[in-house]
Amino acid sequence: ALERVQDPGNVGTLIRSAAAFGFDAVLLSDGCASPWSPKTLRSSMGAAARIPVLEVGSMAQAVQKLRDLGVLVLAAALYNSVELGAQPVQPGPGGLCTVIGSEGQGLTDEQCAIMQDIVRDDQTGCTGQTGASGVLDEKSSKQASGKGERS
Repeated sequence: ALERVQDPGNVGTLIRSAAAFGFDAVLLSDGCASPWSPKTLRSSMGAAARIPVLEVGSMAQAVQKLRDLGVLVLAAALYNSVELGAQPVQPGPGGLCTVIGSEGQGLTDEQCAIMQDIVRDDQTGCTGQTGASGVLDEKSSKQASGKGERS
């Protein structure tokens, strides 16, 4: 799920990463670049046609609906976070969702407050949004499926 990601190239790249790592859909909050702009579609390299992309409006409401459905919702952020892998990711019966914030501001404090866990990846040193999200998506999807390393 993407909150206020404004650059169409980043939105497309993140859609492509979500599709590559086997996520079921991508949720876009208000303030995200259009998933159907030419630059977004180019950056997604066709993934926008292979994975559902849903414009959900309020991310807070979408997160609450996901939690009501038994989805474990993780925030990708630095503040008050734990290293992904420091504890096993146990997805809920409804699955797993990773929420990534905007390029310059990340997730709002309001968003972080409603998340079930806030995670980061210390091993790669990725600070760029798309690089960090790709690593987090890969690690969280592996751990959730039981295929990854657990520490």
